This record gives sequence, C-alpha cells and structure tokens, in this order.
Amino acid sequence: MSKKNEPWLSAAEALKRMNQVRSAVDGARPFLVQAAVFGRMQACTIVELRAAMVNPFQGVSRGGRPVIVALRSSEPTAMLTLDQAIAATEALAASTGEGVPFLAGSSEQSFQLCDIRPTKGGADDYFKVVTRGGVSVVYAMQTIPRKD
Repeated sequence: MSKKNEPWLSAAEALKRMNQVRSAVDGARPFLVQAAVFGRMQACTIVELRAAMVNPFQGVSRGGRPVIVALRSSEPTAMLTLDQAIAATEALAASTGEGVPFLAGSSEQSFQLCDIRPTKGGADDYFKVVTRGGVSVVYAMQTIPRKD
C-alpha cells in the first residue's frame, strides 16, 4: 500500500477508486484521460513504464522504478471501458506490486499525479466535458489525488 504522505495514488488505491466508481456507474462506460486542454478528454491505454529512480514523474528507457500510467493514446485506438481499465490495472499491479504509483501521462517520458473521477461527457462526443446532461464517463484527472 502507498503511504499517506506520498502524493500519488498507489495501484491499489487506484483500483479501489475504480471499483467504487463501477459500483455507481456501468462498467462499460469509457475510461479516459484528461487532455492538455482543460475540459477535453482523450482515449488512453494502461501501461507499465519505468520511471527515473529519483523522479517518478520522468520516464527512462531502462532501469528505474515501475509505475502504472494511464497514457494518452497518440493514435486512433479503441476506447477503454472502465472494466477494461480495471482488468489492465489489476494485471499490471499483480506483476509490479500494488504499491507502485498510478499516474497519468501524455507521453512515455512525462507523467503527472492523477485522481480517478466520474463526470459527464458530451452526449455526441465522449471527449468533451459538459456540465449537465451527456453520458457518464470515468477519467484520470491530472490533479493531486484526495487521500482518504
């Protein structure tokens, strides 16, 4: 388990949040990652990467510590569902350990803190956030996670 003073969600904490959200919304809902433009979301994959030994937010080509990252897809890809994101995170946590950081990233070289939250996506466009209406989506929001 992640220590309370670590700023990131551990894989176990991320899975707990995903399962809490799944109990409130359908597991077939899209799992997205926050885009660089506030209010927009992008499709993502859940991958294991190696982070620098000193800086867990910077990727390295080899060595380093393992991290699990909700990584923005740079090319068109099938959208992950919440159930698929949970399954991918569980598989990676089983091989790397449940205490590894769970982060969000725009590339394999740059990751950020994230929190897992449900929100409403545009009715015609899952990738645009709307304030009311729309459909439920779950996303990795690039922000300091709440540690409850």
